[in-house]
Order: sequence, then structure tokens, then C-alpha cells
Amino acid sequence: MPFRRLRRRVTAARALTAAQSKKLAETLKARVGKTVKLKTTVDETLIGGLVVKLGSTMIDTSVKAKLAALQNAMKEVG
Repeated sequence: MPFRRLRRRVTAARALTAAQSKKLAETLKARVGKTVKLKTTVDETLIGGLVVKLGSTMIDTSVKAKLAALQNAMKEVG
């Protein structure tokens, strides 16, 4: 029988509540088709949002990343 549980690293700007962790695990399970166990850490420098690492894929919805993208876009304009 194939392994049906995956571990995912999640970095959040603040500690996730139990409800937030459960919802995130359910969302990731729907995406990858396997039960997901989260390993969560806190990094306040993210300002807000999450960074989720799924194997070689990284989903970065942090405010820090959005500000960096905006800064790069402004450099290109002027």
C-alpha cells in the first residue's frame, strides 16, 4: 500500500489557530490527494500570510513577498 500521508512545512507570520491549521490541511489534502501533516513555524518578518513548501514547490502568500514583488516592479518602471 502506498504511503498516504505527507508532511508539509508551513511558515506563518503568526501562530495558526487549530481551526486555521485544520482548514489548511484540508485544502492541501484536496490539492495533493493525500492526508497532510503540517509542520508549522512562525516568522514574524513575513508581516502577514503564509509560506507553504510542498516538496520542490513553494507557495508564498506572505505580505513580505508581495512587497518585494512590488518593489521589483517599481524598479522596472523607473
